[in-house]
Amino acid sequence: MSNGELQAKCESCGTIYNSDELLNQVIDFPHGVSTPERKPGMYLVPIQCGKCNHIFYLYVPNEQSPPFSEIILRISEAMEMMEMDDEPNWDDESHWDDEFPHDDDPSPPITSGELSENKLSQFKNIIKSIDKNMDASERPNKIREALSIMIDEPSSDIEACLKLVKDEFGLNAREIEAFRKDFNEIRNKRKLDKSKNDFIKRYSTPPKELSEQEKQQALAYLKDPNLINNISRDIGLAGEVVGEETNKMMIYLAAISRKLKKPISLVIFGKSSSGKSYLANAIEKFIPPEDKLILSSSSARAFEYLGDWLKHKFVLVQEWEGLEGILPTIRTLQSEGKLSRLVTIQNPDDKTYKSVAKSFECPCSVVVTTTKEGIHNENSTRIFELYADDTVPQTRNVVRETILKANIKHRNSENNKIKIFNLHHNIQRILEPIEVDIPFAQHLSFPDRTTRNRRDSERFMQLIKTVAYLRQKQKKIKYYNDVKYIEADLYDYEIAYIYGLPVISATLDQISERSKNVLRVCCSLMDDLKQKGQQIEFTVNQIQEKAPSLGFDLDNRQDLYKQLNALVEYEYLDFNQPKPKEKKYYTVIFNYVRDQGGNIINIETPETKDITTPDSLKNKLAST
Repeated sequence: MSNGELQAKCESCGTIYNSDELLNQVIDFPHGVSTPERKPGMYLVPIQCGKCNHIFYLYVPNEQSPPFSEIILRISEAMEMMEMDDEPNWDDESHWDDEFPHDDDPSPPITSGELSENKLSQFKNIIKSIDKNMDASERPNKIREALSIMIDEPSSDIEACLKLVKDEFGLNAREIEAFRKDFNEIRNKRKLDKSKNDFIKRYSTPPKELSEQEKQQALAYLKDPNLINNISRDIGLAGEVVGEETNKMMIYLAAISRKLKKPISLVIFGKSSSGKSYLANAIEKFIPPEDKLILSSSSARAFEYLGDWLKHKFVLVQEWEGLEGILPTIRTLQSEGKLSRLVTIQNPDDKTYKSVAKSFECPCSVVVTTTKEGIHNENSTRIFELYADDTVPQTRNVVRETILKANIKHRNSENNKIKIFNLHHNIQRILEPIEVDIPFAQHLSFPDRTTRNRRDSERFMQLIKTVAYLRQKQKKIKYYNDVKYIEADLYDYEIAYIYGLPVISATLDQISERSKNVLRVCCSLMDDLKQKGQQIEFTVNQIQEKAPSLGFDLDNRQDLYKQLNALVEYEYLDFNQPKPKEKKYYTVIFNYVRDQGGNIINIETPETKDITTPDSLKNKLAST
């Protein structure tokens, strides 16, 4: 690739093809021939040289970005259909972990002798009836009509029919390939549609019809002035979540936001065994079955084919690593609330098939867990980032709670937990679609130094609206130009500020919360060494030995090195290593400041001071 041009050279005769020429040489994967190993993020494209007929392969990036957007879009369109094979296996191809069912016991290939005599005879009769002197522009339509009756037959029989067409009309390999592509496109579309419909039928739960008593119980819950505290309490009781106040409420509010026009999406970072997946799975139980989709991984094709079925759903993907092939799709979904995919349509005049783009409105809340330290910036600017609490005090509390549950009197019964889950399902079912207005918006301020602050500020406004939306049954309905709406109030802002500020602070920081904890330990070591009059440098072992006294778990040495590297990169630390592979000695070069309580006060992002506090907003509203 060079200067925006995609080129390839035939390994046999040396013929060079440019972008447009390559498109004319793309073929289906040869049957019974081994292919090169696939590469992550790349399409493997089979090319047949038009000069010597040699087949070779081209790796093309699947990111549809300039300057290759047009060529890649067109190639990927063809490859999406080619790579699906005869029976689209959603387990392997789309990594849906059996979310998309397929035939576990497919019928064995039917030989030509077993093929329905009626269909075979019908096909042969149509082919024989086609006038060989017919206009060249009309004959392909007749052949396609004949092939259409074979749409449900095995590939081996399709190939036999194509051979019959080739022999009957003296067609070359390129012409037969065109028929094969047309046929595969429409057949694979039918199979994809069936898989999608089977999936939706299997996982779509019709909304429950609530009894009058259930409606009144849900309404009473939503009207309770202690609604937010009650939700937090229930998550602890039924979800059995220990601590994690900010994280558990942010996930719950994100799930509620699925009902809005611009839902909130999250990623939960955490080391293995830090409780990130447990936390997400606990909140998922509070969401009505008809409003959620739980995946361990996915592919762009699987996601795109769900289309508007995703509208106002809560989507939980367990592990970011399962999204590697879908990141551009997720970015579009999170920022625009819609998906686009190519659909195959038939021209009624010439019976040819072509792919056209179709968009689906599907705003939804996407929550992902990951052990990664960070994610691509293009994704992180569209979501809130949460960090599982992996401190020693949190571990101590979790262990203590686990021990206490050994006593049956300390456990919440399964029946009680189910009652709580069902109640939350019902309160979400009776929440009505309604606009939310922030009448005090002109009094709010937010950091505005970087371009990412544009999206950060929008997410914070959505968080305020989500709290107000959840409290809709405590508010008066208003109208403006025929628009039905409710207003956010000071209490809504206070809740959004309490839960959102720590998250926004972590989002704006250069370094993660894990890196901050390592830095706190290093600063404490510096203080100790200064007091003892010793050389001011320390090792990884000393960091790990000091960490528990400050309430931090830094036993994972590999993760600790990641944090140290980040702190060195952003010039919080420096290190000295006398010789390669020898021990590293670290020192703090960050000019930290402590308050009277001993806390480092300048480790946090100062930009969060630009966010209006609830007290400041209260004073502004009182003076107007």
